[in-house]
Amino acid sequence: MPICVLVVYVVQRVYLRTSRQLRLLQLESQSAVYSSFLESVEGVVSIRSFGWVKHAENNNMECLDKSQQPAYILLCLQLWLNIVLDLVIAAIAVILITLAVFLEGSTTAGQIGMSLNIVLVANSTLLALVTSWTNLEISLGAISRLKTLEADTEAEEQSPAGAIVPDTWPSRGAVEVRDLTVTYDESHAPALKNINLSIDSGQHLVICGRTGSGKSTLLLAFLRLLNTQVGSIEVDGLDLSLVPLSAIRERCFIIVTQDPFLLAQGSLRFNLDPSGSLPGNIILKALERTGLWRHFDPDQRRELGGILDKPLSSLPHMSTGQTQLFALTRAILRVEHSSVTETKPILLLDEATSSVDGLTESTMRGIIREVFTNNGHSVIEITHRLSGFEDIARTTGHSPEVNVVLLSQGEIQSQGRIEDMLDFGKRP
Repeated sequence: MPICVLVVYVVQRVYLRTSRQLRLLQLESQSAVYSSFLESVEGVVSIRSFGWVKHAENNNMECLDKSQQPAYILLCLQLWLNIVLDLVIAAIAVILITLAVFLEGSTTAGQIGMSLNIVLVANSTLLALVTSWTNLEISLGAISRLKTLEADTEAEEQSPAGAIVPDTWPSRGAVEVRDLTVTYDESHAPALKNINLSIDSGQHLVICGRTGSGKSTLLLAFLRLLNTQVGSIEVDGLDLSLVPLSAIRERCFIIVTQDPFLLAQGSLRFNLDPSGSLPGNIILKALERTGLWRHFDPDQRRELGGILDKPLSSLPHMSTGQTQLFALTRAILRVEHSSVTETKPILLLDEATSSVDGLTESTMRGIIREVFTNNGHSVIEITHRLSGFEDIARTTGHSPEVNVVLLSQGEIQSQGRIEDMLDFGKRP
């Protein structure tokens, strides 16, 4: 028996060390498959346009074949473990029968049968033990990597001790950017260079530029997702570098992105008002303002509680434009929250209208003007085109309501009023 235990221990050590490495290889190879699939889905238009379908298929199949190699070897290793344990149990059974034959009369047939039965059961028990131990080692390895990630990843820098933020901050929403320079890495060139902006309370500022011009970088700097190397960003005279991150992201800004985050299993009420502090009639008014209540309640039954408490996945599917209106509804409800504390959070729009039709864009701009700018909320919008502002420029005349800043390679190229940028006055 000691010899058998030693054999099982050696087998387990060999199997565990090898299977752990194969499992890591399998995970790494699977990530390449998933990346290939996602890249093909996102770039399917370009792939079909340039006739790269066959190349994409071959690339996917190559990644799939490589991902199956460690899985196949791992399966072979498991079969090897089964064979080795079967041989060990077979050796124990042979030893048992040999002893029974040579020690005739010392045991009964029932005792021998029970011993053989125990030996056969021990085979499956040993296999389950080794497999479970291996799975435990793999799970502990995953936990160890998570702990390492937690230990090695630096926490976001907090504001210096003693920074005092008034309860009503921001009370106006005026923004002042002075000599702002931002880099993603100290070894790289600055993504933003010497940016100077002044945004008054209730003003709508449009930051326009091509891809890579620094628009999104400026947005990240506002949220302190990137730290500034030189310069400062002030909101109502308070430097954001001295403000706690929680206050910046919860009280200072309302964000509407190009791809709003929705929880399909969460209720309609939770997706719109996660804190659950607003009554249903306020949520209903916000949905009616954006035109989404008719979408969720096509029969106009006005079963407020039933619809608001339903999971989002059980309600009618929303199109891309309706999803953007949903995010804007959430922003309207944030304004309702801020009215209680008498604060004026700033609305940040990150390509929020880039994937919607003209009618939806017009609806969104009307809501932004009525709910935000007309009520003293500053609006900072990131976009790569100004065509959606043509109607605003025609109707507002020389109103300073909307100003435009053109960015290129991280620097301000020009800035002015929307009607001047679109140059309507010089058109015949």
